[in-house]
Amino acid sequence: MRVALDEQQRVIGIADRLFLPWMVHGTVERIPALIDLSVREEQRSGGAGVRLILSASSDVPHLFVNGSNANSAPVFRGLRYQELTGGFWGRKVLSPLGTAWKLARQRLVAAQSSRFDLSRLIPYLDAEATCSPKSAVLDELATLATLDATPVRPHWTTDTLRWRFFHPEGPPHILLTDRSPSGVLQHALIATVGYQRGLHVLRPLLHLGDPARLRLHTAPALVRAATRAGVHVMAVFAWDTTEAQVWRSLGCRARKDVPGTFFQHKRRSDAERFTHASVPAAASDLGFDAIAAQR
Repeated sequence: MRVALDEQQRVIGIADRLFLPWMVHGTVERIPALIDLSVREEQRSGGAGVRLILSASSDVPHLFVNGSNANSAPVFRGLRYQELTGGFWGRKVLSPLGTAWKLARQRLVAAQSSRFDLSRLIPYLDAEATCSPKSAVLDELATLATLDATPVRPHWTTDTLRWRFFHPEGPPHILLTDRSPSGVLQHALIATVGYQRGLHVLRPLLHLGDPARLRLHTAPALVRAATRAGVHVMAVFAWDTTEAQVWRSLGCRARKDVPGTFFQHKRRSDAERFTHASVPAAASDLGFDAIAAQR
């Protein structure tokens, strides 16, 4: 973590990174994602944010930035980061009445952090699902991940899948799987539910395997279960065009304020190598809002 201090040694900004292994044209490289950049509003005009960004990228060949909002995206463009286009950011209200009530209540009473128990989804799912997959299942997921032929993509192994999604001390996730009649794993979908502005928000993060099964089975099953279990909103980020079409077909509308997605390279010439990349939300969205606050 990088920390910016003022003259009185008070913290005015932070920048943190999440290192994940990526497959880059057949070679595994550890590439950090800038997962948390925050500067006190009254200090933003003084350049603290730029200095934090430069510090976070100074010791690595590449840096991944996803979900950059309207305030920070111009900074990355000004630094000549490689901006990737074509990602789909979408939202769908799952429970209109419940969402309206929660938002109205939020305006009157400050919402308290509340973890959504993902096991509540399982009774409503017409798909095989678990929040604590066994090692053998993680092995199958890692095998599915190798079928992705995109030149630049996160490199998922049994260990990285366990650490990223199913560590007992990390944010909770649910795994939906779809198998052939003979028991072969064909497709998998990993999702979580967080808490923002008084609302429970469903986030599909990673799908592996046959995209046709996402459209026909796991994605509709997840949306139906989340709606029945009382989740208010679904928020999706899809880089694959087939996946984006799936979420659109399920009612997700594209956001107007599309966040920016960037790579930074110490060697400018590397930008061409990263033109064809798969950048799922799983590479940057830790989902800490899915952890209940300690009171």
